[in-house]
Amino acid sequence: MNLLAPGGTKNCRPLYLLELCYLLSTESQIVNGLPRMIEHANDLQLRYAFQSSLRETQVHLTRLDEIIDEVNDAELFGEKDATTAALLDSCDNSIKELVEGPERDAGLLAKAQEIKRYEIASYGAAIDWAKLLGLHRHVELLQQTLDEKLGADNLSTICLRANGSSAAA
Repeated sequence: MNLLAPGGTKNCRPLYLLELCYLLSTESQIVNGLPRMIEHANDLQLRYAFQSSLRETQVHLTRLDEIIDEVNDAELFGEKDATTAALLDSCDNSIKELVEGPERDAGLLAKAQEIKRYEIASYGAAIDWAKLLGLHRHVELLQQTLDEKLGADNLSTICLRANGSSAAA
């Protein structure tokens, strides 16, 4: 089965642009949502991890802006990623519904992991489209961000395991 026929890789460009649009929306929404997570995290290590994630996300936005400047396509603006919005709403629900302390911290960390894993999948898709389109510089920039996301996801998992016993008690 050849999903790209009959237009070949030309059909990938709109998909790639849409993925970039959603990534831009995702990163922007995360930059806006992380301060609430920082504010409501009780554990100092968790606050630090969220602050670090905020700084890193701002770097990721800069990289995306660089890529978007290269494709120079006005179509990229205005689309909001509904999945990210829903995940951040779920995070807000955890803030409202969970008691301050270890339970809320565990809930916030779990939601942060969900968001991170969605980002990982999205960056992977963007890399695939960029490869098909022969956009090697984009692949490098997107891969750099993906590698950082994977590293942050591993740190979140370690942190959750380390704090899991106190959150469950």
